[in-house]
Amino acid sequence: MIDATNPVLADLSGLTLGTTVSAGEQVQQWASGAKVVKAFNTIGSNILADARFGSERALLAYCGDDAEAKHIVRQLAEELGFDPLDAVRSRRLACSSVRARGFRSPTKPDRDATSRSNFSRRS
Repeated sequence: MIDATNPVLADLSGLTLGTTVSAGEQVQQWASGAKVVKAFNTIGSNILADARFGSERALLAYCGDDAEAKHIVRQLAEELGFDPLDAVRSRRLACSSVRARGFRSPTKPDRDATSRSNFSRRS
């Protein structure tokens, strides 16, 4: 299961989860027994539509506990044109929940705000 959720308040002023339990952990509790991989939650719709920046690809971070499930998500990300990065190898699926605070509303795509430089392996 790909968890692309963000526990963001309706007014985007903060998170509903994240201090004691991450959104990924909550999804794992709800989907007991599922192999959950946190991915695609920090990418705006404009980048999902076109993951290329000239000759470079947008970085897509993912994390989870199951190697096989992460491999499938990695392959999907590559097929969609992303440069996938296993962000964390841990039991906590918090890797992207905290980053969601900087997530921009997909209703106002700002390609510069989610540019390759913000998701670069070099930064």
